Amino acid sequence: VVKETQFIETVFEEIQKNGLVTYGYDQVAEAIEKGAVELLLIIDTLVRTKEGEILLQNARTTRSDFIIVNSLHEAGKKIEGLGGVAALLRFKIN
Repeated sequence: VVKETQFIETVFEEIQKNGLVTYGYDQVAEAIEKGAVELLLIIDTLVRTKEGEILLQNARTTRSDFIIVNSLHEAGKKIEGLGGVAALLRFKIN
């Protein structure tokens, strides 16, 4: 839980400075396709869906790390507010 919280905080810090981050299903899926995702953060409820399975499979294919965030913790609530998925990026994408 501590690790999850630290990564979620990093996501919000990157959002504030318009840094190496993206969130929301479509944006994250695009970033994975481009090989830009260093770390995928995905909420456990999304993992159990077809869309979540696709994201995780594509993340594995592009050698992105991933963390499944528990929706019952505060960190899970925060990522849920971003659409249930966010990604820390290797490089900026448009």
